[in-house]
Amino acid sequence: MIYQHLIRQNSQWERLVGAFHNGRLAHAHIFHGPPGSGKQAHAIELAALVNCHNPGDDGACQVCPSCAKFHTLQHPNLEIVVPLPRRVAITKDDPALKALKPSDLAQLVEELALKAADPYHRIQVDGAQSILINSVRDIRRGIRLTPAEAGWRSFLIFEAEKLCAPNPTAANALLKILEEPPPRTLFVLVTDRVQLMLDTIRSRCLGLHFPPLPPEQVAQYLTEQAGVGQQEAGILAQVTGGNLPQAQLLSGEDDALSQGVEQLLAALLTPRPKGWQTLVDRLVRQHNLHPVSQMIVGKSFRGQRRLQKGNVGNADLGVPGSHQNRTRVQTCREICKSDRIGGRRQVQPVCRRHQRKIVLIDGQVGLCLCNGGAAPTGKEER
Repeated sequence: MIYQHLIRQNSQWERLVGAFHNGRLAHAHIFHGPPGSGKQAHAIELAALVNCHNPGDDGACQVCPSCAKFHTLQHPNLEIVVPLPRRVAITKDDPALKALKPSDLAQLVEELALKAADPYHRIQVDGAQSILINSVRDIRRGIRLTPAEAGWRSFLIFEAEKLCAPNPTAANALLKILEEPPPRTLFVLVTDRVQLMLDTIRSRCLGLHFPPLPPEQVAQYLTEQAGVGQQEAGILAQVTGGNLPQAQLLSGEDDALSQGVEQLLAALLTPRPKGWQTLVDRLVRQHNLHPVSQMIVGKSFRGQRRLQKGNVGNADLGVPGSHQNRTRVQTCREICKSDRIGGRRQVQPVCRRHQRKIVLIDGQVGLCLCNGGAAPTGKEER
């Protein structure tokens, strides 16, 4: 393995290694899953494996000349494509890097060096919104050239959903290459949002899902690699839902984070709903939260009640990325003043205890916090 501290997704990795050794490795893959699951690092590991001089059952050997170049991401058979800004006007025959200013190019070089050192670092260039079509044209021009070294030409496209933003021009330009790639060519498209990619792209690639990392492994990583205390590491792993980079970022914050976590836990564990609402109100005043943000914070009251019963998951705590975040809740003190939400007329549900209206968001029924989460009555009509 190229990265010593990568938390390996064993099921996915063993499948890829087995396919390679059996001569059945697909020429194009889509690695998809939630942020922080190690998809990009596994793509780099796969590229190192197919170019390694002495590949083993666990991956690349780490010691051959090819692996030495992969340690710095400087192998001639490796090309990493990321979103770039268009600072300078260029023609269709110009390389994509010509669209960058010197400061952008320096930042890109620095980001690649950070990625070589940290498997969970996310390469980001200021102002980058999409993958330039010139980056795909660079691939089309270079893919037919004879490789500088023996091995597989490996093209890793990070944040691949941005091939389709703001328009699918770059994605359409990639289709022809994916249909008829030269022998010993590997494409790995990595994305957090596979649903945004064109069906024509997805149909030409073998999809492989990377689930969130287990919280216990994230906590162990934070303890061993970042020097975080065991209790704090466990809290961060749970709160971030296994998103290791996010947990690393939060572990570097000041004492205000620890204090906020302690206050959050105290509010979750209190048997009185009023304690939770007091914390929400104080956070809204302190940070001047938008009303929608207030509703999102308030939804976690359901997590409080389940935590008291010993049955709680990330979705109940309002962790970013959870499908439960699409449901908004609000106390019956916060009543929508408009009868129309999203172009639809809403029949407002009523809190059974207080007989007051509760707001509907995105056509979904909210919960009344001051009634302990009891389901309100009401329905939606056009």
